[in-house]
Amino acid sequence: MLPTTDHSAWAVPDAPSKRAHSSRKFLGIVLSVILIAVLGFAGFEWINGRAHPGHTITTPAAVGSLVAIHTPATVAVTQQMQAVMQQHGATSVVSGVYGQAGRAALVVLLAQGPNIETTTTQFFTDFAAGLKTQGVTVDRTEMVATTTGGSNFICSPASGPAPLTALSLCGWDDGDTIGLVMAVSAQTVSATLREAEAARGAGEH
Repeated sequence: MLPTTDHSAWAVPDAPSKRAHSSRKFLGIVLSVILIAVLGFAGFEWINGRAHPGHTITTPAAVGSLVAIHTPATVAVTQQMQAVMQQHGATSVVSGVYGQAGRAALVVLLAQGPNIETTTTQFFTDFAAGLKTQGVTVDRTEMVATTTGGSNFICSPASGPAPLTALSLCGWDDGDTIGLVMAVSAQTVSATLREAEAARGAGEH
């Protein structure tokens, strides 16, 4: 049984600035959608393989030019992502929200276990299925698959109801680690791929 999603911590005080309030509301919507989509791949089978993973993972301090954003909403969703993944056998989970001037642009998730009985394609497909339950559709006709630094990346644009009208996401796996980034700033898939590579470089060691 999956942990209950507690939305209470996502409610942040209204800011004097309408823009700030709008930004926080947007962040709450983004995190809600991503957390539910995480449930789409949380059931991955983590099989007994290597006694020790080949990588260690840490929360990136920054991803490229984007810096970490810390709010009650980001803390709450990070804790719930960890709970969901660890309940299904992950041994380590880190996640973060990144942007500039306090405005979210990218969400990063890394999860690790002894080994992962899946492929990047299956990981990406299951996450996309989770997004679809929230009305977000991945455009597979624009999907990009590439190998960089020994990791297989799959990236694609996505769209959904306002304010999630222009998104892009990339997923990858490194045998004992799966990673995901989701950009919410209407950027190109190529730009999201570069950020995925940066997140992998900053978060995997």
